[in-house]
Amino acid sequence: MWLYSHNNAHNWGDSDIVIEQEIWDFFLLVSNNSTEVNEFYESKKLLSVTNLLGQKVTGIKNNFLFYIYDNGDVEKKIILD
Repeated sequence: MWLYSHNNAHNWGDSDIVIEQEIWDFFLLVSNNSTEVNEFYESKKLLSVTNLLGQKVTGIKNNFLFYIYDNGDVEKKIILD
């Protein structure tokens, strides 16, 4: 946070501060590169596949299933035939 004081009370037009430059400097400090995409891929191991009742299932299609991974992720899937 910055607090600026200048000589002309509330008149920014005749200021000793170039407000446009201050705004630009601020955004250069706090913004990151907008073209940069940070994606983190971690390997995860499938622990089990369960139905809505929590029963472990294998190879069932046209049902709502939960895919539970070792990193705590849970994917909800319906595999349509």
